[in-house]
Amino acid sequence: MRLYTPDEMPRIQALAKWKSSAWRGLTLVSLIMVGITCFTAMPKFGQVDWPFVATAAVVSGFFVLLTLHRFWHESRKENWLVQVVEQGVYFNLRVASNRHLPHSHPSIVFVEAHEIAGIGLTHEYLGFPGQRGKKLDQCQYIDFYLQGSDLRALREAVRKERRIGLERGTFTRRKIDQYPIQVLDDPAGIRVNWDWIHPKIQQSLDTLATWYAVSDEVRERRVVWAKLDDAEKLAFIKERWETGHVKDAAKILNMTQKMSPLQCKAWFQEELIDSED
Repeated sequence: MRLYTPDEMPRIQALAKWKSSAWRGLTLVSLIMVGITCFTAMPKFGQVDWPFVATAAVVSGFFVLLTLHRFWHESRKENWLVQVVEQGVYFNLRVASNRHLPHSHPSIVFVEAHEIAGIGLTHEYLGFPGQRGKKLDQCQYIDFYLQGSDLRALREAVRKERRIGLERGTFTRRKIDQYPIQVLDDPAGIRVNWDWIHPKIQQSLDTLATWYAVSDEVRERRVVWAKLDDAEKLAFIKERWETGHVKDAAKILNMTQKMSPLQCKAWFQEELIDSED
């Protein structure tokens, strides 16, 4: 295993490459809103409700601009998550919205092929505070199980990336992002959050099976906030932070403590970062 800064990463010829594609979901929403606007602009009984059309047009324009902004972010060359080469696999710890952060610390990890013992699939079902209905939020992960790898340097790189993102990244724009790369302890490995990743998870597993052993077993984990005691709730918030789900942790603090993003930032700094030192 080797770590690189973005400037140190060697030129590679990827056999397969994955990146975020959240703009695809926004495109569907934008098309629906444009369709609604066009429908409202059609005369009904000889009249057009122009105030309603104007409102729909403004909302449609907002989603179109948001989609274009997201597409621009995610089409940049820095926005890749996993790349497979003949010698192994590259993982990118830095989310696209943090591309402006300093390149002075490692945010890219390379795992040699012989270090990858296998690949598995994990589903996570979570019930957050204030959630209505019985349906739980679902996250999908691809786990790269490692053998003979020292994960201490990678764990520190992941922790530092999350820290500088908090101090100099997304929170300064009042926007909170998730971090897709996690470090597994048991079994040892690297976990990648595959939500909003293209190609989709099953197609990706089929592709990865070309080079690595992919397990048929699907691991599951369920956590429901309402069933946790006070100590477990605090531990769950910390676990969300430590695994890169910063947005989830902030969502919980907002729902339960009415904290703003900047107040969440201060809480993370005091309760989590300072406690790590």
